[in-house]
Amino acid sequence: METAASVKIPGCTDERFATALKIMVLRPHSVLSKVVGATVEGLCAESDFLSNFSARRKVVHKELDGEGKNKLSVEEFCMKRHEDGLLEFSLCAGEEGLQHSPCSFMITKKGVELRLSLPPSAPEGCSSRTEAARKCFEAVSKWCREEGLKMSDATLRLVDLEAYQARYNQLKEKYGRKLVEVS
Repeated sequence: METAASVKIPGCTDERFATALKIMVLRPHSVLSKVVGATVEGLCAESDFLSNFSARRKVVHKELDGEGKNKLSVEEFCMKRHEDGLLEFSLCAGEEGLQHSPCSFMITKKGVELRLSLPPSAPEGCSSRTEAARKCFEAVSKWCREEGLKMSDATLRLVDLEAYQARYNQLKEKYGRKLVEVS
């Protein structure tokens, strides 16, 4: 991995960094406009994001596949806390079971310095993943500057996100054109 960006943020505590990561992981749509939402497996909302853990996230994209359903991607991420104080967050995107995708990225914090690391050369088709990694790093850096940063309580999700999005697309297809037609 090569350092792609680095920033020093005076006053950035481990807790603020953990909260910023938590927002990015649990609410990816707050960073990436092409994402509707996500379901996280293996991680509870009460997790402090300062301990070692790994989890999986299923991301629902706005883009539709050939069947008119929202595209899905699976991401695996983990947090490692090293003895020297280094906090290391890594994300691997792609198919289920992939441990290290060539398009993965890492955000680390040591002291007041945050660092984004990317693979030395991203293969073709990964430029959007690199752009997403940069957006995530910018959002985490911005949130680490905010005093009093905290994760708000999630709203109740009464309907499965994928089912909701499928129904939304059905209704949009059925009634959307009629609503925007100009006489």
